[in-house]
Amino acid sequence: MLVLKSTNTMMHFQQPTSPFGTQYTAQLLGILPEELKAVNHSGLHTIMEDDGRVGQYYIHFDRSSDHTILNKMKLNKRFIAYFNPESVQA
Repeated sequence: MLVLKSTNTMMHFQQPTSPFGTQYTAQLLGILPEELKAVNHSGLHTIMEDDGRVGQYYIHFDRSSDHTILNKMKLNKRFIAYFNPESVQA
């Protein structure tokens, strides 16, 4: 029998249907909605804290997408944009 203990780790969940529209998500990223539609991405993911609160949201972008668009966003080296829950109005 496998028993898992809860440690202060975060759980990742993908939002099957994002509560954020393309226009709002593009605004958060600092790009136009048409530009968001032109790049490949994972969709919105949620990182949950152990206590059930939202820790962060993130979107992972495909590095083979148009770099003129990718360069407009604040992405880390893995092409991921993170959003704090305070910056997102659901």
